[in-house]
Amino acid sequence: MNISLLWKKIKEGVKNFDFFALGNFAVLYYLVTFYLTPFLVFLGFPIEYRYSGLTVYKINYQALFYLAIGFVSMVAGYFSPLPKFSIKRLPNILKTEWNFKMVPWVFGGVFIIGIGAKFLRIFGGAYYHLVRTPWLTTSSWYGVVGYLDWFFYFALVIAFISYFHLKKNGDKRYRQWRVVAWGTFALEMLYAFPMCGRLEIIVPVILYLIVKFYFLNIPWWKIILIGLGLSIVLFPFGIVCRSPETLETYSVVEDIEDVRVVSDIADNRIVNIKKIPVFISDTFIARMDQSVLFLKLVEAELPSLRGKPLLKFFISFIPRPLWENKPTINIDGNAFGHLINILSPGDSMTSVGPTIVGDWYWNFGVVGIIFGMFFMGFLWRIFYEYLIKGTVLSLSGVFIYSVVFVQVVKGIENEIVSVYAGLAKFLIILLIIHFFLTWKSKKEL
Repeated sequence: MNISLLWKKIKEGVKNFDFFALGNFAVLYYLVTFYLTPFLVFLGFPIEYRYSGLTVYKINYQALFYLAIGFVSMVAGYFSPLPKFSIKRLPNILKTEWNFKMVPWVFGGVFIIGIGAKFLRIFGGAYYHLVRTPWLTTSSWYGVVGYLDWFFYFALVIAFISYFHLKKNGDKRYRQWRVVAWGTFALEMLYAFPMCGRLEIIVPVILYLIVKFYFLNIPWWKIILIGLGLSIVLFPFGIVCRSPETLETYSVVEDIEDVRVVSDIADNRIVNIKKIPVFISDTFIARMDQSVLFLKLVEAELPSLRGKPLLKFFISFIPRPLWENKPTINIDGNAFGHLINILSPGDSMTSVGPTIVGDWYWNFGVVGIIFGMFFMGFLWRIFYEYLIKGTVLSLSGVFIYSVVFVQVVKGIENEIVSVYAGLAKFLIILLIIHFFLTWKSKKEL
């Protein structure tokens, strides 16, 4: 092959790289969350953890081998011809264009439900910054409020899609939607920052980037830079905001007059400016690394669950108010942490998950990793092919895909049933919203 022609194809491939394709992103995310820390330890970097039952990271090559099997299986499932073949004859109902006479009404209804759920959280004891009487958190309706809370994200995506789509097509109405979109975004940030949560801030940013990427074609390298910038700011912010005492680990008490310092006004702590990069890297690794959870799960040699927790997927669709003694779908993260000996006996607050690979391993062993991760890759490719490729970037396709993307990526760190039972319910809600966004009266037909 001609070298210049090959180089041209490589440049086109890099330029047109779909950063938000689930398979592409999952590969990058998997490598960072499961292999970055072991790689740094292998190179000799000291990695310290602040889990109550774990301080020093030790490489377990058996567990890393199992993770490699999961990675290969996931990639094989995603890039195999099976997903395309499976949906080849499946009718795509999401190609219908939005009716922009209906869009403001749908946005308004979804927005009101979302903002109502946030008020319920604030005044019901489910908002971290303002702890009130927890009448909501102990209610059987609490799970429902959790789903309604996502309506604000739905409204945010509808607003940004309307803004970017109308702008791209030269429709002057984009100016109104620009105000609506950024106003909704600002409200979400106003709600998220006092919670000290990183995820609550990152999710709306990701939703915005997905929509802009598919409608205005922003370069993927800019997205990576934004992601790195957010990580540098938000990971330390989340730690310090929730646990200011963490700064004591990076404090100095001698020779203060000879170094540049940063003061924590609330607690009068002094942090050595030279330790800030260490603090940032520690918080990044502590948040992103999931390998330690899988390593400890393998070392614990727990009895196989034989798929019993996965059956809870089917009972998850029965509303808890209709079944008072309905089994809990989510695992007890604190109990799991003690089970794999990553938490000290007195730690009753910290909660951890098995990760998606760990969940398959815990249920079926190495065979579960092979077939389970192949299935996950297969499923993720179906989402991408149907919602993005199959709709030719229709408005509803991007709308639903943005929510699916966030749920799937978050789910890599969690157990399977709770994530995909929740995703199935979201898909039903999103399809109903799609129906109203595309609905036309008889006069309009």
